[in-house]
Amino acid sequence: MRLTRGNKLGERWTNSLGMAFAPVAGTKVLFGIWDVRVQDYQQYAEANPGVDEAWRNPGFAQAGTHPVVNVSWADAKAFCAWLTKKEQGEGKLAAWQEYWLPTDAEWSYAVGIGDKEGNGTPKDKDMKLSDVYPWGTQWPPPKGAGNYSQSLEVDSYQYTASVGSFPANQYGLCDMGGNVWQWCEDWYDADQKFRVLRGGAWSGDDSLYLLSSYRVDRTPGYLDRDNGFRLVVASATQSTTIASLVVPTNVPQSSEPTTTQEVKSPPLSKVATATKEHPWTNSIGMPFVPVPGTKVLFGIWDVRVQDYAVFASATGQSWEKPSFPQGLDHPAVMVSWDDAKAFCAWLTKKEQGDGKLGAGQEYRLPTDAEWSYAVGIGDKEGNGTPSDKRGKLQGVYPWGTQWPPPKGVGNYAQSLQVDDFEYTSPVGSFGTNQFGLYDMGGNVWQWCEDWHDTDQKYRGLRGGSWDDYVSRFLLSSYRYDVTPDGRGSFSGFRVVVGP
Repeated sequence: MRLTRGNKLGERWTNSLGMAFAPVAGTKVLFGIWDVRVQDYQQYAEANPGVDEAWRNPGFAQAGTHPVVNVSWADAKAFCAWLTKKEQGEGKLAAWQEYWLPTDAEWSYAVGIGDKEGNGTPKDKDMKLSDVYPWGTQWPPPKGAGNYSQSLEVDSYQYTASVGSFPANQYGLCDMGGNVWQWCEDWYDADQKFRVLRGGAWSGDDSLYLLSSYRVDRTPGYLDRDNGFRLVVASATQSTTIASLVVPTNVPQSSEPTTTQEVKSPPLSKVATATKEHPWTNSIGMPFVPVPGTKVLFGIWDVRVQDYAVFASATGQSWEKPSFPQGLDHPAVMVSWDDAKAFCAWLTKKEQGDGKLGAGQEYRLPTDAEWSYAVGIGDKEGNGTPSDKRGKLQGVYPWGTQWPPPKGVGNYAQSLQVDDFEYTSPVGSFGTNQFGLYDMGGNVWQWCEDWHDTDQKYRGLRGGSWDDYVSRFLLSSYRYDVTPDGRGSFSGFRVVVGP
């Protein structure tokens, strides 16, 4: 849906790339709720051959949901111009609307100090507001305040983190402190040699650098692996208000699941045209795409900790935690088949009651046959029970036919040396398959709807996990059979939605 003048203020708007925007008091723009992600910038780079490739190789691993880095001010402006032209051409923006970098003054309002700094150039305001940080006035920062240098011991990330890994501020914006420095529109001073960066990064540990009022001055062509950018969108001539959501997005407003803010998602009946490029997203921020050979939409990734936490909080469901730390964007584990079915029933009832699902639509686990189509072998296995098909299609893995698996294909046992994760990894850390699905191999085993065989004692799991290294277990056709009440730190689930 197009961003218009007339929609009600206060609701988020999401663009054609799935980038969500929210209003900020004191400005006439909508702010991106997080930094531009790798997956957003990749679409720009693919559409514009010749874009500087430095963003692809920052010197550490990044998932599609991490903020893009190694991007100069000039690169960021080129991205804004491309996206403006693209969405004006598609009718999603009017001719009087555009994307740009936030001005230094707008950024100050977004971090909560816009009415405290007065007038002047960014240089004039640099560090003038002492002892005020994006998280408050405490030094050092409290645990969980953001992604900063490991020496501060406030988070578990060595480099960048997925956007939305930490609580949003009062305007619903994530990472206004930490993760990556963010380019602003302005010149630093009247000499017009340097542009401005704000916010600190994963590398920052100095109290001065992390002040809300601190500015970094760099040439427009400067790029570094801790620099990224955030967008704003607005009319060039007047205040912009928010349109109804195109692809709804959900971001936790604090680390507690009970404060997660629900967004408005279009009814499933109105998004039959969901595609790999434009998923349908539900009320708790779970995206879904179609898979040929099935009549359902598949969750593009496993149910995350943040998704399951909403269910557990709403229902009082007990949930044992694994022995290792997990972020909100990791797949939920220690979940039985019975638990997964309870999640599906709760979400179905919730969204039918909200009018987001029709009476004939529901969330459920994928059948074993649907899961096979989603991994690319649905037309190759024939009939029979899951037990009949277990391991019968030899030499075919989620990544292809090569053994051992090549580097970067997924999260498997460390002995295979294909990834850097010891346990679970954030969803979206590796590439998608041909249908736009993540982790169809590795990270966690995924429950399926079916009984494993006619004895009806065991349910099936598919896909392998962070703990697996045996070639037979990683076959696309392998099934793991477990009792419906079984739980483990290597098993989770993915859901489908449809008839």
